This record gives sequence, C-alpha cells and structure tokens, in this order.
Amino acid sequence: MLRLEFSVEIERPADDIYELISNPENDVKWQDAVLEVRKLTPGPIRAGSRYQHMLRILGKRMAVDVEISERQPHSSYVLQCISGPLTFETRVKLTDMRRGAGHATLMDTMVVGHPTGVVRVAAVALSRHRSREIDRDMRRLKRMMESGEL
Repeated sequence: MLRLEFSVEIERPADDIYELISNPENDVKWQDAVLEVRKLTPGPIRAGSRYQHMLRILGKRMAVDVEISERQPHSSYVLQCISGPLTFETRVKLTDMRRGAGHATLMDTMVVGHPTGVVRVAAVALSRHRSREIDRDMRRLKRMMESGEL
C-alpha cells in the first residue's frame, strides 16, 4: 500500500477552490500527469460520476477510470480509481481559514494506492515519483489560484 499526504494553504475562499478541484475535467489545468479527461456518465457532477483520465506516469501513457465516491459541497470529495494497474483513492478536504477581511483555505490531500502486478514491484519508486509530482501540482494550483489564472 502507498500512502501520500499533502497540505497547502491557498489564499482563496474554499468555495472557489472546491468549484475548480471537485470537477475532474479541470485536472488537466493544474495536474502535470493528467493529459486528457473524458466524462463517462451524463448529468451533473455527483457521487457516482465517472471519468476516464489519460495519464503519463513514469513516461508511460495509461488510461484509468475514476469515480467520485463521496462529495460534500464546498468542503470535501473522494475520487476512486476503478480501473488500471494501480487502484487508488484520493481524499481532499478543504478547511476555511478566514483571516480578517481575507480568505485562506487549507487543502489537505491524501492518496492511498494499492499497486498490483508489475506496478507492485515498482511501488517505492512510483510513490517517490508521484509524491514529487503531486507536491509540484499542489504548488502550481496555489500559484494559479492566488494569481487569478484559475
């Protein structure tokens, strides 16, 4: 099992951050490993919504299907990988950290993976690689949200 945890404080209201990050179609805007996203289920985003992500991990392209398994508007969501060589769950929690007239939000992210097959052998290298990528992605999200780019 792989377990990665990250936190970043973003000077934006939790609602703004949640609107962006809880829609998997926006992942291509701020996550380096995500090359494409395609929604597989019709209708609004909700628990049960499914998406196909085309990822680049360790130089390899791979398609994985993900499903939103939990969704608490403005505060948290859980995304589960339901196909691919690495099954994982990503839990994101937003905590409002109001500061006077300004807004700041703490974004905590936990990724738990269960490697299988060949990926299991490479789990340690993969976890180090993904940890660095996710850390960069979190810093990119912070920079882009705070500058108004996103």
